[in-house]
Amino acid sequence: QLLVDINRLGLPSGTEYLETIAPQFIADLVSWSFVGARMSRNSVLRELASGLSTPVGFYNSSSGDWRAEVEAVAASAKEHAFLSVSKQ
Repeated sequence: QLLVDINRLGLPSGTEYLETIAPQFIADLVSWSFVGARMSRNSVLRELASGLSTPVGFYNSSSGDWRAEVEAVAASAKEHAFLSVSKQ
């Protein structure tokens, strides 16, 4: 309900995706998204990022190492096929 209320105000909203189910249901309400440092190594979320129609950011680890995030961006830039609830 919070995302709906924010959307009705005409404000953009962002979220961190932690799994692959929720984005299918809230994508129309989200203007930008990100994958957190602990999840950016997750290949499933990298694939999800390739199919989202919003800008996606990847957080770097708390140690400051950025290599995993660069790999995540490169992996998500590739074409992927995944299950969805629509024919698109």
